[in-house]
Amino acid sequence: MDTVIYFVKACDVISRSNLKFVENDGKLEGMTKGILSVKGEEQAKILSQQSIFKGIDAIYSSSHPATIGTAKYMATSNKTLIHIDSRLNERKIGLMDGIDVKEYHRKQAKDWNYKLVRGESLNEAKQRIVSAVKNILMFETGNRVVVVSHPTLLTCLFSSWCQIGYNFDEEVILSYHEETIVDGHHDVPTILEVVFEGTNVKSLQIVEIQA
Repeated sequence: MDTVIYFVKACDVISRSNLKFVENDGKLEGMTKGILSVKGEEQAKILSQQSIFKGIDAIYSSSHPATIGTAKYMATSNKTLIHIDSRLNERKIGLMDGIDVKEYHRKQAKDWNYKLVRGESLNEAKQRIVSAVKNILMFETGNRVVVVSHPTLLTCLFSSWCQIGYNFDEEVILSYHEETIVDGHHDVPTILEVVFEGTNVKSLQIVEIQA
Protein backbone atom coordinates (compact mmCIF):
# COMPACT_ATOMS: atom_id res chain seq x y z
CA MET A 1 0.00 0.00 0.00
CA ASP A 2 1.41 3.36 -1.05
CA THR A 3 2.03 6.18 1.40
CA VAL A 4 2.01 9.72 0.04
CA ILE A 5 3.91 12.48 1.83
CA TYR A 6 3.65 16.11 0.78
CA PHE A 7 6.77 17.91 1.97
CA VAL A 8 6.08 21.64 2.33
CA LYS A 9 8.61 24.42 2.86
CA ALA A 10 7.45 26.97 5.43
CA CYS A 11 5.84 30.15 4.09
CA ASP A 12 7.35 33.64 4.08
CA VAL A 13 8.49 34.98 7.47
CA ILE A 14 8.61 38.53 8.79
CA SER A 15 11.94 40.32 8.46
CA ARG A 16 13.67 41.53 11.60
CA SER A 17 14.22 44.82 9.75
CA ASN A 18 10.48 45.40 10.14
CA LEU A 19 10.74 45.16 13.93
CA LYS A 20 11.79 47.85 16.38
CA PHE A 21 12.67 46.72 19.88
CA VAL A 22 11.62 49.04 22.72
CA GLU A 23 12.77 48.18 26.26
CA ASN A 24 13.80 44.77 24.98
CA ASP A 25 17.05 42.85 24.70
CA GLY A 26 16.52 42.26 20.97
CA LYS A 27 15.31 38.72 21.43
CA LEU A 28 11.89 37.43 20.44
CA GLU A 29 10.66 35.46 23.41
CA GLY A 30 9.71 31.90 22.51
CA MET A 31 10.56 32.37 18.84
CA THR A 32 13.52 30.58 17.33
CA LYS A 33 12.84 30.86 13.61
CA GLY A 34 10.60 33.88 13.04
CA ILE A 35 6.89 34.17 12.49
CA LEU A 36 4.89 34.37 9.29
CA SER A 37 4.68 37.73 7.56
CA VAL A 38 1.36 39.02 6.20
CA LYS A 39 2.42 37.56 2.86
CA GLY A 40 3.24 34.28 4.58
CA GLU A 41 -0.20 34.12 6.22
CA GLU A 42 -1.84 34.57 2.82
CA GLN A 43 0.42 31.88 1.35
CA ALA A 44 -0.55 29.49 4.16
CA LYS A 45 -4.25 30.11 3.51
CA ILE A 46 -3.80 29.42 -0.21
CA LEU A 47 -1.89 26.23 0.59
CA SER A 48 -4.74 24.98 2.76
CA GLN A 49 -7.13 25.40 -0.19
CA GLN A 50 -5.12 23.16 -2.54
CA SER A 51 -7.17 20.17 -3.67
CA ILE A 52 -4.36 17.73 -2.81
CA PHE A 53 -4.67 18.68 0.85
CA LYS A 54 -8.35 17.75 1.14
CA GLY A 55 -8.83 14.69 3.32
CA ILE A 56 -5.24 14.64 4.60
CA ASP A 57 -4.77 11.96 7.25
CA ALA A 58 -2.00 13.57 9.30
CA ILE A 59 0.12 16.72 9.51
CA TYR A 60 3.66 16.91 10.92
CA SER A 61 5.66 20.07 11.56
CA SER A 62 8.92 21.21 13.04
CA SER A 63 8.68 23.09 16.34
CA HIS A 64 9.37 26.48 14.72
CA PRO A 65 6.61 29.14 14.61
CA ALA A 66 6.95 29.51 10.82
CA THR A 67 6.19 25.87 10.09
CA ILE A 68 3.40 25.64 12.65
CA GLY A 69 1.93 28.81 11.18
CA THR A 70 2.11 27.26 7.71
CA ALA A 71 0.41 24.06 8.89
CA LYS A 72 -2.37 25.58 11.02
CA TYR A 73 -4.79 26.37 8.18
CA MET A 74 -4.43 22.88 6.72
CA ALA A 75 -5.00 21.38 10.17
CA THR A 76 -8.12 23.48 10.69
CA SER A 77 -9.65 22.66 7.30
CA ASN A 78 -8.95 18.94 7.80
CA LYS A 79 -9.95 18.97 11.49
CA THR A 80 -6.72 17.26 12.46
CA LEU A 81 -3.87 17.79 14.90
CA ILE A 82 -0.41 19.08 14.07
CA HIS A 83 2.21 16.59 15.22
CA ILE A 84 5.29 18.52 16.37
CA ASP A 85 8.63 16.79 15.80
CA SER A 86 11.85 18.70 16.53
CA ARG A 87 13.73 16.36 14.19
CA LEU A 88 12.06 18.37 11.41
CA ASN A 89 13.72 21.59 12.65
CA GLU A 90 16.12 23.43 10.36
CA ARG A 91 19.82 22.58 10.35
CA LYS A 92 21.57 24.13 13.36
CA ILE A 93 24.08 26.72 12.17
CA GLY A 94 26.10 27.19 15.38
CA LEU A 95 28.44 30.02 16.35
CA MET A 96 29.33 32.23 13.39
CA ASP A 97 31.95 34.32 15.29
CA GLY A 98 32.80 36.59 12.38
CA ILE A 99 32.58 33.88 9.70
CA ASP A 100 31.21 35.15 6.39
CA VAL A 101 27.71 33.76 5.81
CA LYS A 102 28.22 33.08 2.09
CA GLU A 103 31.51 31.34 2.79
CA TYR A 104 29.85 29.19 5.45
CA HIS A 105 27.12 28.07 3.05
CA ARG A 106 29.69 27.43 0.31
CA LYS A 107 31.78 25.24 2.61
CA GLN A 108 28.77 23.25 3.78
CA ALA A 109 27.53 22.73 0.24
CA LYS A 110 30.90 21.29 -0.78
CA ASP A 111 31.67 19.36 2.41
CA TRP A 112 28.61 17.78 3.99
CA ASN A 113 30.63 17.01 7.14
CA TYR A 114 31.65 20.65 7.70
CA LYS A 115 30.09 22.36 10.71
CA LEU A 116 30.63 25.19 13.17
CA VAL A 117 30.89 24.96 16.94
CA ARG A 118 27.46 24.03 18.33
CA GLY A 119 26.21 23.54 14.80
CA GLU A 120 25.31 20.59 12.59
CA SER A 121 26.84 19.31 9.40
CA LEU A 122 24.48 18.61 6.51
CA ASN A 123 25.06 14.90 7.00
CA GLU A 124 24.03 15.15 10.66
CA ALA A 125 20.92 17.11 9.73
CA LYS A 126 20.18 14.55 7.02
CA GLN A 127 20.44 11.68 9.49
CA ARG A 128 18.00 13.46 11.80
CA ILE A 129 15.27 14.06 9.22
CA VAL A 130 15.67 10.61 7.66
CA SER A 131 14.97 9.16 11.10
CA ALA A 132 11.84 11.31 11.42
CA VAL A 133 10.52 10.30 8.00
CA LYS A 134 11.11 6.60 8.71
CA ASN A 135 8.98 6.96 11.84
CA ILE A 136 6.24 8.74 9.89
CA LEU A 137 6.22 5.98 7.28
CA MET A 138 5.94 3.40 10.04
CA PHE A 139 2.96 5.05 11.74
CA GLU A 140 1.20 6.43 8.65
CA THR A 141 1.38 3.47 6.24
CA GLY A 142 -1.15 3.89 3.45
CA ASN A 143 -2.04 7.43 4.49
CA ARG A 144 -1.71 10.84 2.88
CA VAL A 145 0.51 13.02 5.05
CA VAL A 146 1.78 16.61 5.09
CA VAL A 147 5.23 17.35 6.51
CA VAL A 148 6.10 21.05 6.96
CA SER A 149 9.80 21.76 7.37
CA HIS A 150 12.64 24.01 6.17
CA PRO A 151 14.58 24.45 2.90
CA THR A 152 18.05 23.27 3.93
CA LEU A 153 16.76 20.30 5.92
CA LEU A 154 14.51 19.19 3.05
CA THR A 155 17.45 19.48 0.66
CA CYS A 156 19.35 17.14 2.97
CA LEU A 157 16.46 14.67 2.88
CA PHE A 158 15.93 14.75 -0.88
CA SER A 159 19.62 14.13 -1.46
CA SER A 160 18.84 10.55 -0.35
CA TRP A 161 16.89 10.02 -3.56
CA CYS A 162 18.20 12.64 -5.99
CA GLN A 163 21.33 13.27 -8.02
CA ILE A 164 23.46 16.03 -6.49
CA GLY A 165 25.01 18.81 -8.56
CA TYR A 166 26.04 22.45 -8.17
CA ASN A 167 25.18 25.70 -9.92
CA PHE A 168 27.59 28.52 -10.83
CA ASP A 169 27.24 29.95 -7.32
CA GLU A 170 28.30 26.58 -5.88
CA GLU A 171 24.83 25.99 -4.44
CA VAL A 172 23.37 22.49 -4.27
CA ILE A 173 21.14 21.36 -7.13
CA LEU A 174 19.08 18.17 -6.87
CA SER A 175 17.45 16.33 -9.75
CA TYR A 176 15.19 13.28 -9.86
CA HIS A 177 14.85 11.46 -13.18
CA GLU A 178 16.13 14.58 -14.96
CA GLU A 179 13.59 16.88 -13.26
CA THR A 180 15.12 19.64 -11.13
CA ILE A 181 13.80 19.38 -7.59
CA VAL A 182 16.12 21.88 -5.86
CA ASP A 183 17.76 24.61 -7.95
CA GLY A 184 19.84 26.36 -5.31
CA HIS A 185 17.12 28.92 -4.57
CA HIS A 186 14.82 28.61 -1.58
CA ASP A 187 11.45 29.55 -3.03
CA VAL A 188 8.70 29.38 -0.42
CA PRO A 189 6.29 27.86 -0.13
CA THR A 190 7.05 24.77 -2.19
CA ILE A 191 5.23 21.42 -2.29
CA LEU A 192 7.04 18.20 -3.14
CA GLU A 193 5.02 15.00 -3.42
CA VAL A 194 6.80 11.75 -2.65
CA VAL A 195 5.05 8.40 -3.10
CA PHE A 196 6.48 5.54 -1.04
CA GLU A 197 6.05 1.81 -1.30
CA GLY A 198 7.19 0.77 2.14
CA THR A 199 10.29 2.90 2.63
CA ASN A 200 11.19 2.93 -1.07
CA VAL A 201 10.45 5.96 -3.24
CA LYS A 202 8.19 5.25 -6.23
CA SER A 203 7.94 8.82 -7.46
CA LEU A 204 8.98 12.36 -6.50
CA GLN A 205 7.71 15.54 -8.08
CA ILE A 206 7.07 19.22 -7.49
CA VAL A 207 3.38 20.11 -7.18
CA GLU A 208 2.35 23.42 -8.70
CA ILE A 209 0.48 25.68 -6.27
CA GLN A 210 -2.84 26.87 -7.65
CA ALA A 211 -3.67 30.50 -6.89
